Amino acid sequence: MRTLLRYLFTVPVALIILTSCNRNSKRTLLVLPTKQETLAREMVILAYADSINNHLPTFLKHESLFYYLGENAFYVTKYHDLDQKNIVYIKHNHIGKTKIIEQIYYIRNGQTVLVETTKKSKQSNLADTIKTYFYNQAAWMPQSEIQLAGYNLALFNTENTVLNSFNWLQEIKVMEDALKQQGNFELVFEDIAEYPKAKYIILSQDKINTYRAPIKIEKEDALVTELRSNPERFRGRKLLITCEVRDKNEAIYVSGKPR
Repeated sequence: MRTLLRYLFTVPVALIILTSCNRNSKRTLLVLPTKQETLAREMVILAYADSINNHLPTFLKHESLFYYLGENAFYVTKYHDLDQKNIVYIKHNHIGKTKIIEQIYYIRNGQTVLVETTKKSKQSNLADTIKTYFYNQAAWMPQSEIQLAGYNLALFNTENTVLNSFNWLQEIKVMEDALKQQGNFELVFEDIAEYPKAKYIILSQDKINTYRAPIKIEKEDALVTELRSNPERFRGRKLLITCEVRDKNEAIYVSGKPR
C-alpha cells in the first residue's frame, strides 16, 4: 500500500489535472484542450490505471449477487483501498446468450477518470475495448475509438471528441445499489428451486419486470436447511446473503441470515 501511495504522490503534476477541477464546474461552456493536452491527459490516466491494476490484489473486494432481468444478467465487483480514495468497479453484463460487455470504472478521490468497455462474444475469443477518459466531469474518447464503437462522428467535435450523453454517476449508483442489495435490488426470498443436479435460492420482488437473483447451493448451513424445510416461513422476507461469482456466470452461496 505504501508503494501505491508513493506512486500517487510522485506522479507528475499532470495527475492533479484528473481531479483538480470542479472549480470551473459551474461554467456552461467546456474549454476544450489541444490535441497535445489531450494526449498528455490520456497518458497520465492510463499510467494511473496501470498502477491501480498492479495493486488490486491488495485492495478490499466485494461482489454483488448475479441479477437477471429477462434474457440479460449482470453482477458487480468492487475493489478499493482502505480509505476508498482509489476505487475500481467492474460491471459484468451478460447480454442474451451470445454477448458479454465488461465495464471497468476507475475512480480517484470521488471522480471517474477512466471507463474501459470491452465487448466479447461467448462463441469466440474476439473482443473490442473502448476507453472513455474523463476531465472536469466531461468524457471524451479518441476518434478512432468512436468509430470502433459505432458512434456517428457528426455528433462530436472533430478536434476533441467530448461525450456528454451518458450519466456515469447514475451507473455508479446502480452498481452501489446492486452491491448493497438496495433500491431496485432489494430482493426477498421467493423459493428454493431444486433440480436433479443443483439447488438454488431464488430472490425476487413481487412486481412485474424486476430483477431476480438465483444463488446456487453447494453446501448447506443452518439457514439453507430452514429454507428447505419451511419455505413459507421465509417467503417475502429479506435475506442477507454472501456469495461468490464463479467462472463469471453463476453466484455460489457462501453464507446468509434473515435481515
